[in-house]
Amino acid sequence: MPETLDGKKVFTLSEFAASIQRAIGKFYNSSYWLKAEISKLNLYTRSGHCYPELIESNDGNISASFTGFIQKNIYQKLNAKFLSTIGEPLHDGMKVIAQCSLHYSMTRGMRLTINDIDINAIIGEQARKRQENVEKLKSEGIFAKNKAFPLPRIVRRIAVVSVETGKGYADFMSIINAADGVRISTRLFPALIMGPEAAGQMSSALDRIMEHVEEFDAVCIVRGGGGENTLQCFNDLELCRKIALFPLPVMTGIGHATNRTVAEEVANTSFVSPSEVANFLIDRYSGEISKFNALKNKISLLLQRALQSHSNRLYAPIKNIRYKYSVAFRRKNESVDALHNSIKLHIDGVFNRHRYRVHAIASRIAVASNGIFQKSRQRIEAIEGHLHGATVRQFPIVAGQSAQLRMAAEPVNGYVIMRGEQAIDDISALHAGDIIRIIAPNGSFTAEVKTLESEKL
Repeated sequence: MPETLDGKKVFTLSEFAASIQRAIGKFYNSSYWLKAEISKLNLYTRSGHCYPELIESNDGNISASFTGFIQKNIYQKLNAKFLSTIGEPLHDGMKVIAQCSLHYSMTRGMRLTINDIDINAIIGEQARKRQENVEKLKSEGIFAKNKAFPLPRIVRRIAVVSVETGKGYADFMSIINAADGVRISTRLFPALIMGPEAAGQMSSALDRIMEHVEEFDAVCIVRGGGGENTLQCFNDLELCRKIALFPLPVMTGIGHATNRTVAEEVANTSFVSPSEVANFLIDRYSGEISKFNALKNKISLLLQRALQSHSNRLYAPIKNIRYKYSVAFRRKNESVDALHNSIKLHIDGVFNRHRYRVHAIASRIAVASNGIFQKSRQRIEAIEGHLHGATVRQFPIVAGQSAQLRMAAEPVNGYVIMRGEQAIDDISALHAGDIIRIIAPNGSFTAEVKTLESEKL
C-alpha cells in the first residue's frame, strides 16, 4: 500500500511496476498481429531463445521500438518454415507480420512475445518489393540497358559468378569442357547465390570482374536448381542495378522455370538452368564456325571460278605469244648456226694458212740446225785430233794391276787422261781418290786413283 509523506502519496517501485503489470494484463490480454522490422535478431545459441529488436521507421527515422522474445521451440519451427518456404532463415532487416502478445515483467520490463509469423504476408511483401524494384529501375532508365549490348557472335572468354562447389557450376563447366572443337575459356569469381548474403557477394563479384573487364566477352551468373523461395537475392535492387549497368552482356541461368526474377529481366539473356546457358554458348560458337567455314568454301569456289575464267581469257594470247616466240627463236637459232658455221670456216682457213707457214719455217729451221750441227761436229773432231797429237801420253794397261796406271814408253794405241776438263800429261798432278776419265781411240771409261807409283826414266 502507498504511504503518505508530507501530504504526498508515495508508491514503491515494485508497487508501481505491479500496477502496470495488472493494467497490461487487464487491457492487453490477447494476441495481436503487428507489422514490424527485425532490426537485429539477437539469437542466443546457448539457450536457443531470440530477443529481436522490433522497430518501425519512416524515412530512416524510428517511430516505434520494442524488444521482442521468441522462445526456443517457436523459433525453431518458424525458422524451418522460412527455410522451406522462402529459402531464407529469419535474419536482420526482415520485415514481418508477427502474432505478438504483450508481457510486462517487473524485472525485465515490457516486451512482445512472438508466437507466429505470417509467411504469406512476407511472400506478398517480397512480390511487392520485386515490383517496386522493377519500377525503380525503369524510372532510372536503366532497366533494358544491358539488353542493348550486342552479344558477340562467338563468346570465347567468360567470367562466371557462382559457388565453386555448386552443382549448377559443375554442370555448366562439364558441358563447356566436353564440347569438341569449341575453345571457350572461363574464370570463376566465387560468390554465394542464395541466402541473405548472396546479393552482396554477387555484387562484389561483379566489381572484381569490372577490374578485368577487357579480358572477357560476357558474364554468366549460374546456380543449380532450387525452389522459388530461394530466389529473393536476385530481386535485390543494388545487384539488379549493377547487372543493368554492367558494360558486358550478362547471362543468367539460375535454375528455375516459373516466375522471373528482376535480375533475369534486366540481364542481356536468361535461361532456366546453367546447362542451357552452356549449350547456348556452344551452339552459338559452333554455328558461327559453321557459317565461317561455309563462307570460306564459297569464297574458295568463287576464286577458283574467277581464276579459271581469267586463265581461259589469258590462254589464247599466251598461246599466240608462245607460238610467235618459238618461231622467232627458231629463226634466231638458224641465224646463229649460220654465223657459227661461217666463223668456223674462216677460222679453219686462217688456221690452215698459218699451219703451212709454221711447217715451212720449221723445215727451214731443221735444215739450218742440221748444217750447224754438222759443222760443230767437224770442229769437235778436229779439236780431238789436235789434242791426240799434241798432249796425249800413252798408257798401256798392265795385266794384274786393275786400275793401277803405269807410264808406257811406246806411243802406240795412245790414251788421253782427263780430270774434269783438264788433260793430265804429268802423273805428279794426280792424287789418290781423284776421279779420272781415260779416253781410248775406240771409247772412254772412268776410274778412281787408288795409289800412285812414279818411275824415273
